[in-house]
Amino acid sequence: MISFYPSPGYVSEKMTIFLATDLTAGEAKPMDDERIQCKWFSAKQVQQMIHSNQIQDGKTIIGYFVWKSAKG
Repeated sequence: MISFYPSPGYVSEKMTIFLATDLTAGEAKPMDDERIQCKWFSAKQVQQMIHSNQIQDGKTIIGYFVWKSAKG
């Protein structure tokens, strides 16, 4: 959906956000120190969480608003 530089002028790291569709569930194989919990949220819930500062991660915010603007 979009590529961007999260820290321009500091590092040359470039991030790309993809839209994944038609996914199927599979068995998780986390590393020993990983603690990942999956939860589903509606688009409205995500937007509310962004506006209330519950979501502060730039990648998530950029991805959400780019996805939202592409949907129309």
